[in-house]
Amino acid sequence: MTWHLLAGVLTIVVIDLMLAGDNALVIAVAVRGLPVRQRRTASAFGAAAAVVLRASMTIFATLLLRVSFLKLGGGLFILWIGLRMLLEGLGGGA
Repeated sequence: MTWHLLAGVLTIVVIDLMLAGDNALVIAVAVRGLPVRQRRTASAFGAAAAVVLRASMTIFATLLLRVSFLKLGGGLFILWIGLRMLLEGLGGGA
């Protein structure tokens, strides 16, 4: 296994852990008013749904990146947003 691959996998794991913590907080807030038994069930379903959604969105994003010129379009869009923010900052606008 090369160091480049290992670094990539480690980066993905760290990002996944950060997203999982955020999901856990949202699920906890959503189920806090339920009785204990329903809270456990709702927490389990919420966690399972978060995993399924994250996996399906990752697959969908991977498929989108195969579309010709989509990365170029996305890069130009981000460049446009950055330039707009820069010009707003230079103009003193909030």
